[in-house]
Amino acid sequence: MDKSEDVVFFEAMRWGGRVACPYCSSLRITRRKDQRFHCNSCQISFGVLTGTPLGGSKMPLEIWFQALQIVLDSRRPVGGRELGRLLGVNKMTGCRMNQKIQEGMRKQESRLLFQRILAALEHQDK
Repeated sequence: MDKSEDVVFFEAMRWGGRVACPYCSSLRITRRKDQRFHCNSCQISFGVLTGTPLGGSKMPLEIWFQALQIVLDSRRPVGGRELGRLLGVNKMTGCRMNQKIQEGMRKQESRLLFQRILAALEHQDK
């Protein structure tokens, strides 16, 4: 997948076609040209990652998807250094990614999102 396909895929996994504002939950949303959205209720713009554990990250979604597969499919805990090595990123980046995934797994909404992503990625691989 390229960058725009990754964004469309994540958007479908997160919202399923009905984009909702992460700040006020409004469905009165306008899509902007820069892969961002504008809420017509609270007047705030946001991206597809806003309000998720992946929000604020500059790491490409493709790397995040790989990290999710590694961490969530592993039978044993994956350390941050190991994750960094497997992804080909700095060990500190691997640690931060692992931490964000673990934090996301503690929240019901994020856990369901991660599970939907993982299931869809496994289905694509077959």
